[in-house]
Amino acid sequence: MGQLARPLLCSLGYRHAMGMRSKTMLGHVLLTILGLLLIALGFWGGHVCRKPYAALLAWCAPIGLVVTLVGIVLFFIPSFFT
Repeated sequence: MGQLARPLLCSLGYRHAMGMRSKTMLGHVLLTILGLLLIALGFWGGHVCRKPYAALLAWCAPIGLVVTLVGIVLFFIPSFFT
């Protein structure tokens, strides 16, 4: 009885782990897309908006770069920060 239950439990655990991995990968892709949007917002806002807002929006570009790099690193190496 115990030998039959073991493969079943292992396959259920593997299926659960694969489901969690796909959700995690989606999060890394969304993090990368968010970073790219922040970079675009930083460049656009730095040139289009008025003086005090342009400086604030221009800071979105380097922050977006860091967020994009973190998303890319976590996409290719999911256990990088653990």
